[in-house]
Order: sequence, then C-alpha cells, then structure tokens
Amino acid sequence: ANGFICSLEVSGQEVLIPDRDEKKAVSISLFDNSGGLLPEQNRTEMIYKCGMTTWQAARAGPFILVLCTDFTVKKFSAKSRQLLTSITVLPLQEPDKVKNPYALKICGDRCYVSYINHHEICAFSVNDGKRQAEDGFVGHRGTVNAFCLGSTGA
Repeated sequence: ANGFICSLEVSGQEVLIPDRDEKKAVSISLFDNSGGLLPEQNRTEMIYKCGMTTWQAARAGPFILVLCTDFTVKKFSAKSRQLLTSITVLPLQEPDKVKNPYALKICGDRCYVSYINHHEICAFSVNDGKRQAEDGFVGHRGTVNAFCLGSTGA
C-alpha cells in the first residue's frame, strides 16, 4: 500500500489496509502461526481493486469487505480476489445530508456502517447484503469504532 492509509485491521495472520489514494484494499500476511512477524521476503500481498476511494477493510470468514465512499461495501472472495457483490449502505434517515460512510465493523453475519457527522448506524447482512432493521441505531453522533460489538451467545 503506497497511498494514504486511514485505518488498518488485524485479522488472524493478516493486516487489512484500505489504500485511499490507490482505490484499493490490501491484505498482507504479516504474522506466522505463533504471532511473530514474518520475514519480509515471506509476506504475501493480496490486492482488492475497488475503483473508488476506500475507508475501511475487514474480513468476514472467506470474504473481504471494503467500505467505499460511494456508500457501498464491496464484498470480495478473500481467496480469488473476485468482486462478488456491492452492498448499498446508505442510511435511512436524511441520506442526502450524509457526507461519507466512515466506519465498518463486522459482527457474525452482519456488517455495521456509520457515517461522518450523522446519527445513524446501519446493519446489513454479510451474506445477502439486505438491511437488517427497518431503522438504524439512531440518536447519537458516535461511530461503530466507538463501541465494541460483543457476543451474546451462551
């Protein structure tokens, strides 16, 4: 990744980096099985071309999800790098007043998106891209980066 990097996510043995200037996301295998750094010559890089400015990238099982400034989440096959679908992630309330999507978090089979200077956090299915609630979480100006999504399993 050579361009402007606004965030990174560590997922298992890889680091996911959105490269805003180059309009792509990059996955770099950075760690070995014990969590140590791989020597530079042993690191592999996978590029996911988005064609527009990217904000964040995250792994959801066999998929790489990339949040883009056109209010989409690009869903790629992590292995083949093939673009599988684009999920529209516009907020329900006042979508014409929202500047940009800002943050992406994955929790189970849902992805959560928050927006710059907007009070809504929306949930979408990782599997089929469908909105997961009629209304997003509203009434605050925080982002999904401001809270931790925890498991409620038994």
